[in-house]
Amino acid sequence: MLSVTIPVYNFDITPLVQCLHEQLTRAQVPFEIILLDDGSKPSFKEINRKVQFLPGVVYEELAKNVGRSRIRNLMAQRAQHPYLLFLDCDSEIERPDFIRKYLDAATPNTVIYGGRSYARNPPADDTVFFRWKYGVVRETVGAAVRNKEPYLYFLSNNFLIPRDVLLRIPFNEKLSGYGHEDTLLSYEMSRAGIPVRHIENPAMHVGLESAEEYLRKTEQSIANLRLLMGQNIPMDHIKLVRYYLKFNRPPFRWVITTGFKLIEPLVRKNITGRNPSLFLFDGFKLAKLLDQKS
Repeated sequence: MLSVTIPVYNFDITPLVQCLHEQLTRAQVPFEIILLDDGSKPSFKEINRKVQFLPGVVYEELAKNVGRSRIRNLMAQRAQHPYLLFLDCDSEIERPDFIRKYLDAATPNTVIYGGRSYARNPPADDTVFFRWKYGVVRETVGAAVRNKEPYLYFLSNNFLIPRDVLLRIPFNEKLSGYGHEDTLLSYEMSRAGIPVRHIENPAMHVGLESAEEYLRKTEQSIANLRLLMGQNIPMDHIKLVRYYLKFNRPPFRWVITTGFKLIEPLVRKNITGRNPSLFLFDGFKLAKLLDQKS
C-alpha cells in the first residue's frame, strides 16, 4: 500500500529508517522504504548502507548528484505501491502513530501534508541558531491555519501523495539547486484541481544548517523564484513576491538594492549571531530579488 521515499544527502538516516520500519511493520500493510543517495560523502554512505539489510528497504547510491526534483521523480517511478510518503532525510519522527495517521488519511487524488516541527529548546550551537529560530517562527504552523490556504503552506519535507498523481504531475526538473520545487508543484496541483489537505502529523527538522549555509541556499531559492516569475507563473500569494511587486519601480528598487549593499555585511553578521532579526532576513531576501544582477 505504501512506499516511503527518502532522498539521502550527507545525513545519517539509520535512526529515521529504523523508526519508520518499526511503525510500518506494526501497521501490517504492504510497504517499502526507498532510499536514493544523491552523491553523499563516503563517510555517510558507509553509515547508511547498513539499512539495506532491513526487510522491505531498497537502498541505492546514484552515480552523480541529480538534484532535488529529479531524485523525487525517480523514486516515484520505481515505487511499487499506490501511495508515496515523501520525507526529508534530516527528519525525526516524534509520534508513535505517525505512519498510522497517514494511512488513515490516505485518499485517492488528494495530497496530504503533515507539517514540520522543531525542537522545543534552542540549540546550543550558535551557528545553527538562526535556522532553528526561523523554523520555529515561520515554519511551525498548525493544520487549522494551513488548511485556510492549503497550496500556500504545502512543503515537500513530509507529504503523502497518490503515486498516479505524482506521475501525472511530477516535480519540475528545470529548477536546479535549492528552493521552490515544492512551490511549483503546489501551483501545478492547484491548476489540475488536486486537493491538498493538511493534518497534524509533523516531522521534526533536526538537520539544521548553519546560518551561512542557509543564506547561501536562500540566494539559490531566490534565483529559482525569479525563474518562475519570468515564466509568468502566478506567485503573488507569496509574501516576498507581493513586496517585490510593490517596490520593483524607481526610486524604490534603487534605494533598497543600493542601501542594502552598504549594510549587507552588518545584516549577515546579525543573522549569523545569537540574536538574529527575521526582519533583516526578510530585507535580505527582498533586496536580492529586486537586484536583477544578483
